[in-house]
Amino acid sequence: MAKKSLILNVQERAETGTGASRRSRKKGLIPAVVYSPGGASKCFSIPELEWVNMAKKGDIHIVALNTSAGTSINALVKEIQHDYLKGVTIHVDFQEVRMDEEIETSVTVHSKGIAIGISQGGVLEQLLHEIDVSCLPGDIPESIEVDVTGIELDKGILVKDLLIPEKVKVLNQPNAVVFHVIILRAEAEPTPAEGVVVAEGAVAGAEPELVGGKGSKEEEDVEEEKGKEKEKGKDKEKKK
Repeated sequence: MAKKSLILNVQERAETGTGASRRSRKKGLIPAVVYSPGGASKCFSIPELEWVNMAKKGDIHIVALNTSAGTSINALVKEIQHDYLKGVTIHVDFQEVRMDEEIETSVTVHSKGIAIGISQGGVLEQLLHEIDVSCLPGDIPESIEVDVTGIELDKGILVKDLLIPEKVKVLNQPNAVVFHVIILRAEAEPTPAEGVVVAEGAVAGAEPELVGGKGSKEEEDVEEEKGKEKEKGKDKEKKK
């Protein structure tokens, strides 16, 4: 389904820069820039309330910007900057477009339903949240909705399986995975090296204790010293 016609009433903005943008936001206006192919960019302010009401309708693509000078600009939303702590939009970038020329943009992909593979012990994963498309501005889909109910365990849906409007060309690789259902396997426990037996109660990461081997080097040195002392004692007895 193509995006409904969206209209924003904007005001020309003479002042630019951080300070001017901050003052605009305090007045309830969102700073915006419209970039034109081969032409100079234009600075506008958007009434925050109008933008918020528009955003509630879903993804925003093509917008008709009605200026206070009485002109109208068809523009593609290129970038939206947010203040995530305050939950507000702080800047919007637009790209001016012609309605009779194809453009490239991204469209959001949504899932619908519950995959049968979940009941088989799997987990549904979405690998592509957007797809890239090429079409006329008026033919940009509002979004791509995918019915995932039929995905079984270890199965998936590829880009080439998506239902795309006839006038829209998908630019992603056809065999790219959009959704699949898999089993998330736990990481295997590390095992001791071959031939080494870890003593019961040993701390993980500590030096393994060898079972059935000789004692430590320190214990061997002590036994050797004891042997030397005994030999010295025997020599003294012989001299007497």
